Amino acid sequence: MSERFKTLLQREWIQHHRGWLVVTTLPPLIALVLLLMPFSTVDVGPMPALGVFLFATVAVTTVVVGIAGAAAVFLAPGVARRDYQDRSIEFWLSLPTGHGASIAATLLMHLLFVPLLALAIGAIASQVIALVVVARVFGASSWAHLPWNSLFMADLAGLARAALGIVLATFWVSPIVLALMAASAWLQRWGVAVLALTVSVGHGLLRWLYGITIIDDVLQGLVKNAGRALIHHVDNRSGPVDDAEVLSWIVGIPNWLFHDGLAAIGDLFRPLAIVALAISAGCFALLVLRRRRSG
Repeated sequence: MSERFKTLLQREWIQHHRGWLVVTTLPPLIALVLLLMPFSTVDVGPMPALGVFLFATVAVTTVVVGIAGAAAVFLAPGVARRDYQDRSIEFWLSLPTGHGASIAATLLMHLLFVPLLALAIGAIASQVIALVVVARVFGASSWAHLPWNSLFMADLAGLARAALGIVLATFWVSPIVLALMAASAWLQRWGVAVLALTVSVGHGLLRWLYGITIIDDVLQGLVKNAGRALIHHVDNRSGPVDDAEVLSWIVGIPNWLFHDGLAAIGDLFRPLAIVALAISAGCFALLVLRRRRSG
């Protein structure tokens, strides 16, 4: 079964890998080219070199993952229609696997693998871009004064926390994405519009007739928890800081991210997680039923 599921994953990679690589590599490449242009300028204000390096690594990685994640969610409804539009449903039905496995492989690759791939590419690209930014502002000699051991530990902790955040955020947005995919699979091009209209009208009627806002509460809760899955507690420090203060903060990053990750995991032990799981399971069952009827 594992080999068959691996084949399903490989099929998704073969069909979409070029687009995924373009989405994840093009933004940092453009940023790097612009930084290397002789006419480009970089203004970081009073921020010290260490702060600039840290900010650049976080910003680049965040942008790459954000673009890839947004693209995956935006394209998800189209993926649900893809098998019927290009007749690849015949390929799925010819494989000795269940419909649930084939749909699970598609979801796993698009909603989880793509953001994790973007995280890896963004993390690598961010190091290069951060070095270029520091060199442009403070000179290449400033590289020797950066605390590489502390930065390395902070990077590892950041990657682990980001990977955990992506997995948890995927769980929280899955009800929304799977609902869009199920509507798109059953109603084709009208699916997203019909679902949006149904949710909007249903929320309006429940609030107007009975004062119930459960639909809006659930949607807001899912989105909020998806954001908290990525970063649970934000450090709101502001104002210019020197290298010593930034270094002190960097040394504490692994411990802060560890507890931040535990807090994000703790959100799974709330009633909303059961609601999210139930909605996701129901929408997944609708996708399987639609695939089975096509056979």
